[in-house]
Amino acid sequence: MIKKNKILILNWKMQPSSLESALRKAKEISFLSKKYKIEIYLASPAIYALEIKKKFKNIKVGLQNIYFEKSGAFTGEISPLMISKNKLDFALIGHSERRVYFKENYKVFLKKIKACQSSKVKVIFCFESLKEIKKIKNKKGIIFAYEPRKYISSFGGKIIEKEKLKKIVENFRKILPQEKILYGGSLNPENVKELNFVDGFLIGIKSINPKFVRKIIENLN
Repeated sequence: MIKKNKILILNWKMQPSSLESALRKAKEISFLSKKYKIEIYLASPAIYALEIKKKFKNIKVGLQNIYFEKSGAFTGEISPLMISKNKLDFALIGHSERRVYFKENYKVFLKKIKACQSSKVKVIFCFESLKEIKKIKNKKGIIFAYEPRKYISSFGGKIIEKEKLKKIVENFRKILPQEKILYGGSLNPENVKELNFVDGFLIGIKSINPKFVRKIIENLN
């Protein structure tokens, strides 16, 4: 039986290449959520999100990135207001790939968080240090995912030491005892057993594979 209130966030990144494939995989993810009674947040590419949400009501569907303005001449961007009006569930903010590849900084993340909260969009904030959390004015309801850059697969994929993560979680809960803290970084079905003292996990590029996700879930007991 899965420990109560565990959360999985699946960040599909820039995959798959077709809507047909996305819907097929989302169907399997939806099934896993029902079977194991686990809350799943699916961050799909924006082009697929509305179709996935229409078909699979039992999973949370959101976007991997947003812009902090409500509307205007911002080519290529999507606002939190659009997420809210179209009944999507959340936005992912602060991911390390946004930091590295797109040079987004903490000032930008604060603007994005504030914009989401103004439009009543759930925030999943990926943080690299507890100092980042302290600067957020309204922390209530945010899902926090500890995602230190050197431990994620995109940037080397080291495995975090259990005791180091425990210390981060302990200090987080001193600051925010009521909020959720997840972990993301080079996860596999074996190390989730060791790290299962967090409130859930953010799984990256491998989350496109439902069989991999199933193995993760089966070890959350």
